Amino acid sequence: MQKIMMVAGEVSGDQRGAELISALRRQLPNADLFGIGGDLMRAAGLRTVIDIKELSAAGIIEVIGHLPRISRVLKRATALLTEHEPALLILVDYPGFNLKLARAAHERGIKVLHYIGPRAWAWRSWRARTVAAYVDRLAVIFPFEVEFYQRYGVSAHYVGQPLVKIMAAVPSSTQARELLGIEAGRRIVTLMPGSRALEYQRLLAPMLRSAQLLQERYSDLVFLLALAPSVTREVLAPTLERHSVSVRIVDNKAHLAMSAANAIIMASGTASTEAALLRKPMVVVYRANWLSVAILRCLITVPYVSMCNLLLGEEVVKELLQQQASVANIVAEISHLLDETSYRQAMIAKFDQLHQQLGDDDAAENVAQMALSLIS
Repeated sequence: MQKIMMVAGEVSGDQRGAELISALRRQLPNADLFGIGGDLMRAAGLRTVIDIKELSAAGIIEVIGHLPRISRVLKRATALLTEHEPALLILVDYPGFNLKLARAAHERGIKVLHYIGPRAWAWRSWRARTVAAYVDRLAVIFPFEVEFYQRYGVSAHYVGQPLVKIMAAVPSSTQARELLGIEAGRRIVTLMPGSRALEYQRLLAPMLRSAQLLQERYSDLVFLLALAPSVTREVLAPTLERHSVSVRIVDNKAHLAMSAANAIIMASGTASTEAALLRKPMVVVYRANWLSVAILRCLITVPYVSMCNLLLGEEVVKELLQQQASVANIVAEISHLLDETSYRQAMIAKFDQLHQQLGDDDAAENVAQMALSLIS
C-alpha cells in the first residue's frame, strides 16, 4: 500500500487538496492518504491526523500570535514523516509552514511535491531558492510562474488553473437567480467580505454602509451577502444590527451568489479570480492590520493585489486598499459598473482574455500524474 502524506493549511488549500485526493483515488484506490486537512479533504478520503483549524491564521502580525501553536503542529507533522515514512509528501500552498515541512521530508529522503507554489515573484523571493533545495517537483497554477521558478533551478510545471474547471460548472446567472429565489427585474450586488472572521470584522461594516447608500440610489437593487463556511451568523449579527439595509445572507453558496450578481464588492483573494472567470464586474477592497500592511509595503514587489490585474498587467479591476477602501469610493465604483455599459463590457472583455491565458487543463489530474511519476 502506497503511503502519501498531504498537508493543506487554509480553506482554499482544503478545496484544492480535496480535488487532488479525488484524482489520486482514481489512480491509486488503495493508497493510504493521511495528513493535515479540513472537512473537504476528509470527505474526499484523507485520513486526517491533524485538522486544518489548528493552522488557520491571517496576516503577518496575527500569525505571530499563533506561532507557538503552529510550531507545535509542525513538530507533530514532522513526527508523522518519521513514523509513517510516506513515499511522497504533497504540500498544498501554505508555504510558511509547508516549506519547513519540505525540508524535514528532504532530510529523511522523502520525495516532495508542492502544489501551488509560494508567491515568491511578489515577495520573499528567497523562498524560490528554498523550493529549489527541498522540493522535487513544483506544480504552479499561473503560466508566468514556470519561467520565474526555473530561473532558480526549480522543476516547475504549469498544471492549469483549478478554478477554470470549477467555475465552468457553476449555474448561469439566470439559473443562479432562480435557485436563490431572486425575483425577475432586480439587479444584484453581492458582498464578499472574505473567508475569515477577522476579514468580516474589518470589511463588513464599510460594505454594508455602501450597500445602504446604493439602495437609496437604486431602488431595484438586491444585496446578497456570501457567508463563508468558516464564519457563523453570530459573527455577523452585531454588525448587521447596526445597519438598516436589507441583505439576504447566502450560506455556503458563494458561487451562486457570484453568478447571480450584476456587480460584486469583494475582499482581495481567490474569489477575485473566480469572479473574473464568471465574467462578473467587481471592485476589490481590503483592510488589514496597519503594521502588517507597513511590513508588506516594504516587501511586495508587484503593483497589484488582485491576481486578475497581475495576470493582465493592468488595473482592470479597481483596487481599494486600506484608507482607499472608503464607503464613498466603493459606492462610486459600483455606481460606475451599474451605470456605464461600456466600462462594464470593457472589464468583461479583459476577463475573457484572462480565461484564454489560463487555458482549460484539469489541474488536479495533472498534479495526480506528477505524483504518480514521483513514486513509480
